Amino acid sequence: MSIFTHNLFLLRQGLLIKTKKGDPKLQQALKANLKRLKTFLNYTKNYLKRNNPIKLFKRELVAGLKDVLSINKKRKMVKYKLKYQLHQLSQMEKLIAENNEHTFLRGNKFNEMR
Repeated sequence: MSIFTHNLFLLRQGLLIKTKKGDPKLQQALKANLKRLKTFLNYTKNYLKRNNPIKLFKRELVAGLKDVLSINKKRKMVKYKLKYQLHQLSQMEKLIAENNEHTFLRGNKFNEMR
């Protein structure tokens, strides 16, 4: 991009005022633009201090690694809990079958009340 087209672009954006060489209006426009740029860079710097993308990435990576490395332990715990619940269920079914008067729930046992 040549200087002419760049200046034309700035003129259209209203960031540059067409003046003679060395005119104070040109200097004022440049100062205003530099001030805007400095303010923008300050906002950017403060945002990056608050929300550091490198620290955020590191935190997410460490959390993911912890999950991956502890998945086997979690799987074993879930397996144990499932077996325990199935055992509890079979005990409840056995108790219900023993105390029920219908013979089809007891299996091979006969109804002793007859």
